[in-house]
Amino acid sequence: MKKRQVERVVLALSATTLLSACSDAPLWKLAPEPPPPVDNILRVAGNFCTQDPNTVLFPLKILFVVDTSNSMGVTDPPNPADANYTNRGRSVVDIVTALAGFPGVEIGIITFSSGVNNETSGFKPVGTAPEIAAMLQTAANIATTGGQTNIEAALETTYQVLIDDITRADDLLRARSRYVVIFMSDGLPNPITYDPPANTPEQIFLLAEDIRDLERTQRLSELKLHSAYLSGTTPPRFQQEPINFLRTIAEMGSGTFRNIATGEKLNFLDIGFPTFRRVFQVKSFIARNVNARPLLDMDAATDSDGDGLSDSEEDKLGTDPTNADTDADGFNDLLEVRLAAAGFDALDGSDADCQVAPGDDFNQRDDDGDGLRNCEERFLGTNQRLFDTDADGLSDRTEIMAQLSAVDDDFYGDLDRDGIANGFEVRDNTNPRIDDRKDWGKIRYVYDVREVELRGSQICYKFIVDNIQLMPSLGATPELAGWNEIHFILGEVPQDDPKGVADFRIACVRAWFDRTRNVKRPTNGLLRLEETDFKRNANFADPSDPEIFDPARHCITAS
Repeated sequence: MKKRQVERVVLALSATTLLSACSDAPLWKLAPEPPPPVDNILRVAGNFCTQDPNTVLFPLKILFVVDTSNSMGVTDPPNPADANYTNRGRSVVDIVTALAGFPGVEIGIITFSSGVNNETSGFKPVGTAPEIAAMLQTAANIATTGGQTNIEAALETTYQVLIDDITRADDLLRARSRYVVIFMSDGLPNPITYDPPANTPEQIFLLAEDIRDLERTQRLSELKLHSAYLSGTTPPRFQQEPINFLRTIAEMGSGTFRNIATGEKLNFLDIGFPTFRRVFQVKSFIARNVNARPLLDMDAATDSDGDGLSDSEEDKLGTDPTNADTDADGFNDLLEVRLAAAGFDALDGSDADCQVAPGDDFNQRDDDGDGLRNCEERFLGTNQRLFDTDADGLSDRTEIMAQLSAVDDDFYGDLDRDGIANGFEVRDNTNPRIDDRKDWGKIRYVYDVREVELRGSQICYKFIVDNIQLMPSLGATPELAGWNEIHFILGEVPQDDPKGVADFRIACVRAWFDRTRNVKRPTNGLLRLEETDFKRNANFADPSDPEIFDPARHCITAS
């Protein structure tokens, strides 16, 4: 092709291209860059061991209630071949000798005939040589004193000795305490012809039930009432009625019954006294961001003052999102909002019964360290000296915040019917009252807790809790804004009492998040806790103990 012809073709193609570029076809804009993902996830790793049983007291109280009425001189006389001990006295000596020196063991002796003698004035320890000698002497003196068999008075005294001892202990010690009552007699009560009559089998059985019921009403680890019939030389035809009577006492007291004939050794060592040192196991381990609610929307989830109301809710209510008790009356804002129908107002400082008396700050204190003031617990019906009133492994405050019952164990209930128990939802930072499964991938905490070693009688674990969302919290001052306080609450119980009241320890971390700049501290999103970072929730024997959990002193803060 000639050069001029080639030039014409090139010009024609160029013109065609230009024409097509000027068509009416729409022009597409490039999509903007998506925003970076929110960088507010924290992971906390660490380790802990269960408590050393040697550092924890498990009281064992044994109370002997011994018949010394006139007939016992025949059914259980002193034995010259055994230093003139009666069979009753020897049985007490054997228990004292076997258990002497064990920490937490105390023994009491009541004798009765027409009247009642509290021989030891309640329970006495048998740890030192003088204590052991005094108890052995009391046991050696158990003999016949004469008179009739006033069993009703004996059990009334038994009840009073028990209740006096129980009420002297704090609630946690009660929950660890085991009581054993051993009742010894040779027959039936002698009815007293009062109006109404006294010392009847019916009244005695009711007293046995009352004694047994102390386990439930006083929240003891255990209480059992055992009975023994010393039949001696009583003809068999006269034995059945007292056997039935004393067996019923044992049944009412959830104890055992035994029938001891003349010459047969009376021995209670086979009752099966509980162990004095009990290995602990983990009952619950829960992470909780004080400044976050279990919601996907960050605005709805942020709770700067940790009172259970989100900042956005507080803005609408007119309460202070940086002050958990806006009106300073002792009730936190969440409680007053929930109790508005009962006349409470989070902006009225005169409507809560939390006044502090001169020299007594009891109302404003939090004696059990559960996050609720004593006056709040009094109103709510929770125990002011138990971190977890209903013994379900969740602290009272945690349950109140989640709208669960803090006085009835509803851990395994399922309020939102999503197939996951309430307690597990609280642990995992999901809402037990709303079926929020669609949000679990973003709000649910992920736990990895593994047993790693047995250190003596302690079980040791390592753990990771992941997907903890940090919130853009406000602060009473600018330097306090952005900080989140995350608590790790560890509950432990003896292995043989998994439903019992737990001992609690708490660890804490502080992490920071700035929503505007989308940055956090620690920048790598990881904080660590060690065994020593877990502190006791309370110490009733020494409220000034520096090892009681105090977030101001014990939180591990991101740098």
